[in-house]
Amino acid sequence: MGLGIIQLIIHDWSKFSPSEWFGYLQFNNLATSNNEDLKEYCFLHHQNRNPHHFEYWITCDRSNGAIKSLRMPICYVTEMVVDWIAANRAYNSSQELLNQERQMEFLRKNKNNIHPETRKDIRKEIIRLGTVFKQFKMEQEFSNFLENEFQQ
Repeated sequence: MGLGIIQLIIHDWSKFSPSEWFGYLQFNNLATSNNEDLKEYCFLHHQNRNPHHFEYWITCDRSNGAIKSLRMPICYVTEMVVDWIAANRAYNSSQELLNQERQMEFLRKNKNNIHPETRKDIRKEIIRLGTVFKQFKMEQEFSNFLENEFQQ
């Protein structure tokens, strides 16, 4: 897939940090927890420490305060696309926080926060990894969604 062994080993390593680990332990199933602040804190911590999340690459333009996205290196784009597919496979219950419906809605709402060149790279990676997706019998609906959302 084009990912280095170190990148694969440290993928989501921050989930073992106290800031995330204890939050996840406290709410074993975050989807049913009523503590929205804890959920958001855990996700914010996770996104800000893992460069395969596009949120990691969002900053504030110091000249005018506007949100500014930076282009992601291709190795992280690849990791992000594979992570989306893995999450889509792993969280398939309607009760899961990252189920397909919620994941698709999140990407629809936030794709404009992704740097335009990164969006193009996402599309290229979706096409390049298409055979891998088919091998894992990825949900066709999600596959079509990704292809359509990230058209050039």
